Amino acid sequence: MACGDPAPPNVATYDADGSGMDALLVGTLRVTEACVTVEGEDGSPTVPVFPRGEVSTGADGLEFGGRTYADGDRIELGGGEGAPGASAGIPAGCPDVARWVVAPHDG
Repeated sequence: MACGDPAPPNVATYDADGSGMDALLVGTLRVTEACVTVEGEDGSPTVPVFPRGEVSTGADGLEFGGRTYADGDRIELGGGEGAPGASAGIPAGCPDVARWVVAPHDG
């Protein structure tokens, strides 16, 4: 997927500048038509905001970092909690919960 490609309609994205925080979000991937979220051990959702151009969706699930994840899969995402900035595109169907700014994949 080339940089600048349109984001999947249910995935939050932002324009990455090549750097990123290095905390780790671990949980269960939840994929709906409205929004992609990560469910924590306590059941609370977090909206991961992926670097634009590095994420896609298809029949097999969400593709990021050279891997494909299906709804219900365990996922680990580097980055940090916070505001993704003015470039962020958050789908209207995403809940108003914590945002996780996913660090760009480094290869």
